[in-house]
Amino acid sequence: MSEETETNSDSNEKKRGKWQEVLFFLCLLHLNLIRICYIIAISFYFRFIRGEKNRFSHRKLYLFYKESSQMRFDEFIVVDSINPNLQATTKEDAIREMASSLVKAGKLPEDDYESLVRAIIKREELGSTGIGRGIAVPHTKHPCVKELVGTVAVSNKGVEFDSLDGEPVYVLFLLISPPNEPARHLRALELIARQLRNDTFCKFLKQARNCEDILQLITEADNNQFE
Repeated sequence: MSEETETNSDSNEKKRGKWQEVLFFLCLLHLNLIRICYIIAISFYFRFIRGEKNRFSHRKLYLFYKESSQMRFDEFIVVDSINPNLQATTKEDAIREMASSLVKAGKLPEDDYESLVRAIIKREELGSTGIGRGIAVPHTKHPCVKELVGTVAVSNKGVEFDSLDGEPVYVLFLLISPPNEPARHLRALELIARQLRNDTFCKFLKQARNCEDILQLITEADNNQFE
């Protein structure tokens, strides 16, 4: 009887693992669809609004696509804000703790802290950014920042984040950009999602216990060492 129970448990675990992969894939597909729509909009702008129907407009699209593929973590991750030991165990507390680390690093104005937290939580109300496999990518656009900024946090305890797969979150990326930089915001989200598809990268991030470990991992990811 115990062998049968163990077999059923293994089967359920495999099914849950497959559903986690499906949910994660759907999140990546959603990001890529947004990116494609943005490229189409840019194409429409150059071709019909500005009347640039020559190769020059196509060159601009090529450069946009190329730039999106070449974005790196070191363009927006604030090293001094990396948190290898997140204490929060709830979604709001985790967002507050990560935003606070950016304030302490001098990248966010302290006066705008509450406004920023509310904006991130409001974005979460549209749909959880807990994308499964123990990962969450809370993000928002806010006028308190002049450039794209982000941070990374690792939780040993796990954070209840209303994830798509119902599991706790252990790796969190927080991303904040100015309202007038939607393209860079999307490119950063795509970079994060693309790198987090790599099981080895995710595994090592979850095991990281200090800032140096996390920084080394994102540097290796920038250098394509996980591909």
